[in-house]
Amino acid sequence: MQKSPAVSVMMCVYNSERYLPKAIEGILKQTFPDFELVAADDGSTDHSIDILQNYARQDTRISLLAGGHAGLVATRNRALAASRGEFIAIADSDDISLPARLETQVGFLRRHPQFVAVGCSRKLIDSDGAPICNLHAAGRARDARARH
Repeated sequence: MQKSPAVSVMMCVYNSERYLPKAIEGILKQTFPDFELVAADDGSTDHSIDILQNYARQDTRISLLAGGHAGLVATRNRALAASRGEFIAIADSDDISLPARLETQVGFLRRHPQFVAVGCSRKLIDSDGAPICNLHAAGRARDARARH
């Protein structure tokens, strides 16, 4: 029986061929090695499934779930059901994760077991990868609640 990873990174994919390779590479280049990438295709009609299959053949940490178009919530639930990790991370199919993302987030959660979730700031980029702006995560739960 295969050991469960510390982190299951869920990536739901729908017609994301333009950005998908960079999103997958961002996860595969993490400094925290104990993860699986659960890539759930939501019935893409472009070449997303081909890209996912190619990466899954090259890296055993990737498990591919193919299915018909059911929408993000159903696809995310399917990915969650297949996830084996102690922690769950979400990476959208157009996100590029910085290399220390998982290491930083898992480290924080392990040092602070009273927390059940973490987020991070984001840098928006245009379709060519040029920065547009920074979006900062709320520092505390009460700050997040106040923003909503």
